[in-house]
Amino acid sequence: MKLLRILPLLLLPALFLGATCVTRVDQQGPTGPWIGEVVNTGDTLQPDVHVYGWFQDADGRWVGGLYAETCPFDLLPEQRGYFFRPAADSQADLVLPFSLAEDESYSCQQHSLTTGMHLRIISMSDDHKSALVEARNDSQNTYYDLGACGVSFAPSGEAEDVAKNPDLPTRILRPGDRVQFSLNFHSPVTGHVDLAVKSAFGTYDTVLDSSHFEVTSSKVVQTNSGPQLQVVGEVRNDLPVDLVNAQFEAYLESSPSTRVSGWIGPFDYAGWGPNQGQVMGDGFIPADGKAPFAFSIPLPPNERGSPSVRFAGVVASRSNDTEVPLLVTDVSSQQSAPGSLIITATVRNPSAGTLYLDSMCFEARGAAGELVGVSCRSSCGVDVHNPYTLSESVTTLGPIESVDVVAFGRTDSCHVVPPSDPGPPPCGPIPGPNGTPISPD
Repeated sequence: MKLLRILPLLLLPALFLGATCVTRVDQQGPTGPWIGEVVNTGDTLQPDVHVYGWFQDADGRWVGGLYAETCPFDLLPEQRGYFFRPAADSQADLVLPFSLAEDESYSCQQHSLTTGMHLRIISMSDDHKSALVEARNDSQNTYYDLGACGVSFAPSGEAEDVAKNPDLPTRILRPGDRVQFSLNFHSPVTGHVDLAVKSAFGTYDTVLDSSHFEVTSSKVVQTNSGPQLQVVGEVRNDLPVDLVNAQFEAYLESSPSTRVSGWIGPFDYAGWGPNQGQVMGDGFIPADGKAPFAFSIPLPPNERGSPSVRFAGVVASRSNDTEVPLLVTDVSSQQSAPGSLIITATVRNPSAGTLYLDSMCFEARGAAGELVGVSCRSSCGVDVHNPYTLSESVTTLGPIESVDVVAFGRTDSCHVVPPSDPGPPPCGPIPGPNGTPISPD
């Protein structure tokens, strides 16, 4: 693969990787920033276009890496996308000016297209460096985990800046829903702005609204980062089909901007604490049945009374596999610490081949049968007819009367668990010339 040296403020010859090429990179100072242009030179749409490369000083020494998405994220044939890299940090032993030494563009093609979204700027800040934007879902699709971007153009038509907001306030956006968010530019906007949006996790064929949720236990706890509300409950699937990759969103009733999201069937990581902003889980809900959820949500310092949560809903996909409930035996438990229980159980593989354990949930219940604690797990291989014994630590929010373990499996293929963003790789960090990964800015 041929790499071309990039000089500032020059129109570059075409550089191909697939059907996209970098056509221009403008350097706006001795240490940057840089703004670049990518063109789809092919005859088909290229989704999720990225650029990567690295920078060097005047003596050819490594300065840092370039890894960026274009805006728009998806490029039609002959459409232009733009990327921005902030200025690099200058150090005493580096010789100015810095330059972008090498770069490539490529299409990840790893998310479904986000169509039918209407974007508009509501207002600009006084310094013209921040835009308040509204996104309205005019499609028949439900989207999850939206990200947005904007390209600022000069009155002459040249791209000046790129702003991105990868985490909009609302993760679930149903048909007709609206959400407002900010786009913060690096320099004042002098001309018009083009807006774009993408959904990292694509579209979903099933939505369960808030009426499907039941909170069975909750408790306020003190943590090193402040008070949190711990919540346990169940979500009901009233459809005759199993649901997979089920993701929820909830918010604090007294503070709707305080939100938590993640997967149904929680993994008990430190009492359902967020993992990179999301609660991890197996994402499985059985047909005509229930599945557990559990999470912690931070409380504002001035929270008074008994805090409560509301649910934006669940997005999920209908399973194409045949899930079967599995026989679980030898369920036992012992208290390991105040508010913590170890539950052990054995599951057997009744099939003639390797079994894929989609969901195995260890549940603690109170006197009325209410769920007071849960931890789930999954596994990509249970041997033929052999017993499979597992133990889980379960955080509990109340007195325990009984324990139970519920498991579902199948015999064909294995899901990746926990569900994850489509990249990386190959759309993640790229090794630089000295082996140092080039990560997104």
